Amino acid sequence: MRYVAHGPDHGLTDHLRAVAERAARCAPTGSQLWAHQAGLWHDLGKFRPGFQRYIRTDENAHIEGRGVGQRDKTHSAAGAVHALQELKQRFGEAGRRAGWLLAHLIAAHHAGLYDAADLKDRLLGSGRSDSEREHREAARACTEHESALLALPEELDASSMLFGIPGLREGEPLAQALWLRMLFSALVDADFLDTEAYLNRSQAERRAGFAPLAKYLAQLDAHMDGLAARVHAAGRADEPVMRARAQVLADCRAAAAQPQGVFSLQVPTGGGKTLASLAFALRHAAAHRLARVIVAIPYTSIVEQTADVLAAIFGREAIVEHHSQSDADLALLWQALGQMFEHDRSAARGQMSTRGLYVFEHDGELGNAHAHALFDRLTIARAGDAAAPARDFGAYSVAFDGRALAIGESVAAAQGVTLTRRC
Repeated sequence: MRYVAHGPDHGLTDHLRAVAERAARCAPTGSQLWAHQAGLWHDLGKFRPGFQRYIRTDENAHIEGRGVGQRDKTHSAAGAVHALQELKQRFGEAGRRAGWLLAHLIAAHHAGLYDAADLKDRLLGSGRSDSEREHREAARACTEHESALLALPEELDASSMLFGIPGLREGEPLAQALWLRMLFSALVDADFLDTEAYLNRSQAERRAGFAPLAKYLAQLDAHMDGLAARVHAAGRADEPVMRARAQVLADCRAAAAQPQGVFSLQVPTGGGKTLASLAFALRHAAAHRLARVIVAIPYTSIVEQTADVLAAIFGREAIVEHHSQSDADLALLWQALGQMFEHDRSAARGQMSTRGLYVFEHDGELGNAHAHALFDRLTIARAGDAAAPARDFGAYSVAFDGRALAIGESVAAAQGVTLTRRC
């Protein structure tokens, strides 16, 4: 029987080994063994007869929680249980601790990391019988097909693996948590990318199209030389701000040759720190044979602004820009806006509060209609006797195209635009 991972031409053994190798390459320094073992066992449960039966009839069978026969096709617990049993049996207490860390990675690779108590309950508590059944079925089939996958490498040593975890000896839980999340990211990315290479080969091929960092460094240097030439031609090279910018850039370039570590750059607005810091990052990455530069910025507007600057130098195709607000973030924002109040300086008004929140949502990133045209259609007018004093909010009516909206009601405001009254 041919065991498959995501389709008839995607062998399960090939998938496990590919994910193990890719995860090890992406893992934090010194953590390659952890990543490799997690990758090798992450889909061990797919050896189950139930999973193999469903993957041939249901395109969603590989996604836990979707498709049919969920109890027979679940597969993320088998590798986690196997890690607990194998490592404890071979290494005792050190193996037990290492086994739980591997179990966290494997059991969570579809749903996100568990709290320790929830994972323990799934594997050893209320979910124990299902998890152990999953492991038994998978291990039996794997033993008959390729038993070497179940064995621990001879060179693996649990004590050494634990010793290398950042923050463990120092008792720094934040460092340990960050390490686990980085390892988890390496596993999930490796799994996703190998799956994508099978399910969407054209997308996978586009991911391999980035140039070496040395090329981007040359582009940046040429851009900076061009800026310097224009400043010189304009006779501004000796201006204090321009001299300060040139010094910041020179210092960043010089610092790039230093050993890897944590660096800070404190430059006021207008000091050229966006490009100077990038000059440092690209030189530092190239000097230490790193694969990429990641720019993390706290505000969406600044992310977009920085991405535009970088795209103008390297081309939009060289920039992977990712930022978003989740639906939960937006829901919290709407709630905060609806519940806020403001202390007004006027003694007559005292406190002001939000009485209506109307949100226009556009399908396109650049908007699907002019804001002023939409706002002009949302009107506030006196209700009842316009000559009578307005003593409360009920003295006014709010309408869109002449129609009042109930809280929570949505209407199509234009093609690709939805108006919703949030409060």
